[in-house]
Amino acid sequence: MNLIADWVWSQEQAHPVIVPLDQWYETQLVTAQMRRRQAPGWDRVHEAAAQHGIELTAVRETDTHILYEAAGRRLVLPRGDLPAAVADEVIALLEAGA
Repeated sequence: MNLIADWVWSQEQAHPVIVPLDQWYETQLVTAQMRRRQAPGWDRVHEAAAQHGIELTAVRETDTHILYEAAGRRLVLPRGDLPAAVADEVIALLEAGA
């Protein structure tokens, strides 16, 4: 992958446009979103909460789950790895409450 910072720019068009710049940019946004999704679920949830100024507070715990309060909501989440689909749902709830 060639970063934009490494590109060589000229005043005149050097070759025909293969992909319009706006389409390339949109593709970069999608790719970045896909990479974030590959990050562990808990990391993504904590990052989203921090971006919205939301604090996740553990209220009660069992051997398998933890009850959290965040943005006026109560969330019961599993201990250990947080599956991507669950992380997506939690992030959507946090963003809706922000």
